[in-house]
Amino acid sequence: MFKFIDIGANLCDGMYQGEYHGSKKHTPDLDAVLDRAEKAGLQKIIITGTNLQDSKEAIKLAQTNSSVFG
Repeated sequence: MFKFIDIGANLCDGMYQGEYHGSKKHTPDLDAVLDRAEKAGLQKIIITGTNLQDSKEAIKLAQTNSSVFG
């Protein structure tokens, strides 16, 4: 099996919380996204932040998930 690393995932984007253009469209699905990524062979994810707040959230996420780097 191949080993993959995603080098630029914006996992703090509101879309992973079900928000699109300021409107709630579905339930949060970040855990499901991470689970599918792992099952597909993705071993590590480097999170990007588009602003200071997103970057702080990325660090928190990285501290709770060993496959994620923030």
